[in-house]
Order: sequence, then C-alpha cells, then structure tokens
Amino acid sequence: MDSLYQFISRFLNVGENGDNPIQLRRQGSVRKVLPLIPDADSSLCVSAKIIDRQINISKYNYASYFLEYSLMAEYDMLCKQKLPGVYVLPAANTPLKWYGVLFASHNYYEDGVFRFILHIPDNYPNGMVPRLFFQPPIFHPLVDAETGELDLLREFSKWRRNVNYLWQILAFMRRIFIKMDCTNPINSQASFLFENDIEMFKFKLSESIRRCKDFLFDSTTIEDPHEIRFYSLDNPQFQDLRRNMLSFKHNEENNVVATGFSWVDPNSLETFSECS
Repeated sequence: MDSLYQFISRFLNVGENGDNPIQLRRQGSVRKVLPLIPDADSSLCVSAKIIDRQINISKYNYASYFLEYSLMAEYDMLCKQKLPGVYVLPAANTPLKWYGVLFASHNYYEDGVFRFILHIPDNYPNGMVPRLFFQPPIFHPLVDAETGELDLLREFSKWRRNVNYLWQILAFMRRIFIKMDCTNPINSQASFLFENDIEMFKFKLSESIRRCKDFLFDSTTIEDPHEIRFYSLDNPQFQDLRRNMLSFKHNEENNVVATGFSWVDPNSLETFSECS
C-alpha cells in the first residue's frame, strides 16, 4: 500500500505530508455536449447561411445557380416569417420577379387588396436595393402616383449583404399601411391631404382602393402562370362547381346505407337501451 501511495503522490505532484497539492487542470471531456435549445430565430439559420455564404464563382459559371439557390433560401425565410396578409409567389420564368398580394387590415386602408411586384437585381445580394411596384398605384404618401413604386430607399439606403433580406422589404411594405409617415413624401398630394384635409384624403383613398379591387379580376394583364389570380363568385365555373357539390351531397344523403348494429335506442342516451 505504501508503494502505491507513493506512486500516486508522485503522479499527482503531492508532497509526502499531503500539503501544497497542485490541482490538475482538465484538458478535455469525454462527455457529449448537446446543442443549446433553439431560439425563435433558429429556423432561419439554415437559409441565412445559404445566402451569406461566400462562394468563388469566377472560375466556374455557377453564378446563376448560386443566385437561384440564394433566392430559394430567401423565399424560405419569407414563408417562416408568416407576415399577416402578405402572399407572394416567384415568377415561373425567372426568380428575379416575385408576384404578391397584400390584404390590408389597419387604419384607413382597411379592406384594401393590393397587387405588387418585387423586382430583384440580377447581381443580388451585392447589387442595388430591390424595387417594389404596386399595380395599380395606391394613394399613399410613400408610393409614386404614376409608377406605383414604393420608396424603399428611406428604409434601405444601401443594400447590405448578410444584413438585409427580402422579407424585410415586405415587412416594411406592410408597415406603411399601419403607421403613416409623411416625411419627405413621394406623393405630395396624399401627404398634404392626410395632414390638412383628412376627409378628402379618405375620398381619394376610397377611389384608389376601389380601382385596385377592380384590377384584381382583370386577367388580361396577367402574363405569368404564377401570378396570383382572382375570380368573381359570379363566374360560371363557380356556379357549376357549387351545383356539383350540392348534387353530390344530395345523392350521398339518399344513398346512405346503415351498417352494423346500434346498442343505443334512437330516443335514448342510455347504453344498451336497444337491448332492453
């Protein structure tokens, strides 16, 4: 036992009297370290890594493929944000154009349904700020009355890679209908009426909302199969569908065949009342 104690003492650098021991420092661990519990933003990390990854594409002609995968990741991030009232679908022929519809539900723009198109630069995310156009133009201080373009430069003065994402544009678009901002307006008439003649502003806005709703059902302007379409309930195809659904329900009720045996009398809730 003495020899074993001396061996252990020398190995641990402990004196014979047991004083002044030198504490060992742990050099590693065989324990398996589990990852932290994911937070609210963890669902976006995979998409963000795809977008933020720097890839040398000068040697190979992979630029178009990298751009397409980056935009796919951006669209995945947008879907996970679940922006209320915002519906977006990329174009069928190019990933650089996204078609969308906004269902407004706040303040003066309540019950408004607005079409928009998001144009993405071909060198995204290293290029200029994307551009968003309402079709037709909306009566709003931050929307150009002629082109329908939303003033994104007030929110994104410069597009910064790894910082700005497309879903932030759509979040800003939705926010302008919740909180009005008339500083440095693009549409000076809308700004002036909102601050000085609110009744006339409401009148102009109601005309704009009515015009936007009428535009929803104009299929002559739709060129892309992925563009979101709207149909009136008076459309003959919906009448035929309604008639088929009602006839199917009627036939189903008439052809009901009872199967099995019920142990409960139809006029009672007591178990096994049918047998009594």
